[in-house]
Amino acid sequence: MGSECFVDTLELRSDEAIDPDPLPPGQLWATGPGLKGSGTGLGLPILAALVGGLLERRTRGATMIAGSPSLGGSLERLPNPVPIAELAVVKQARVLLMPVSARRELMNIPDDLWTRVNIEYYLDADDGVFKLLE
Repeated sequence: MGSECFVDTLELRSDEAIDPDPLPPGQLWATGPGLKGSGTGLGLPILAALVGGLLERRTRGATMIAGSPSLGGSLERLPNPVPIAELAVVKQARVLLMPVSARRELMNIPDDLWTRVNIEYYLDADDGVFKLLE
């Protein structure tokens, strides 16, 4: 009786895709619209990398997180989260973590995007970081 096995080939995967495998503690992939060499918008991913490294916890594979904490500890408002959801689909993320305050604007994303990425919400920076870690 034969056995079935899956062989990953370069043709099935894009160089732009987020890796589906969990990353080692303290490491993550970060991307965002309009960053162009600036660290703007990377506050939460950097915080997650630091916490993951300290707690020796991996980050979830194929997961993208959006949002940035302010100096006061609250989350900064995402002015337009729809392009972030579109970017998550382009990067082949399975899960997109978004601040719960962005849920109303996300009702405007096209129907086909809803089927291509699972959007999970977080309440604050702590909640976002621990949802990103395994």
